[in-house]
Amino acid sequence: MTLHGVPGKIACRAFPLTLKGLAHSWFGSLAPKSVDNFGELAKLFLTQFMSSQWRQHPAAYLLTIKQTEDESLKSYLARFNKERMTIDNQDEKITLTALL
Repeated sequence: MTLHGVPGKIACRAFPLTLKGLAHSWFGSLAPKSVDNFGELAKLFLTQFMSSQWRQHPAAYLLTIKQTEDESLKSYLARFNKERMTIDNQDEKITLTALL
């Protein structure tokens, strides 16, 4: 999909239609009304996906991620979510099972 010369509001609404997999999950995790314009959305997207190399893990890898005794729940969930983004072909059932 090419969006040359369209207003930012239209680009923001069309953008998620171009996503799949990890990118679609990332977009769905953004808080409603947390992005003011398409330029900001593009910057967030590039920061999330262009600056790091992704290692692909099987879904079972999530079962190896455990909370350490000195780790807060907030820190553990952030780490778990970061690792979840490296999983190839994410399955919600496996993710939920691993998290629980």
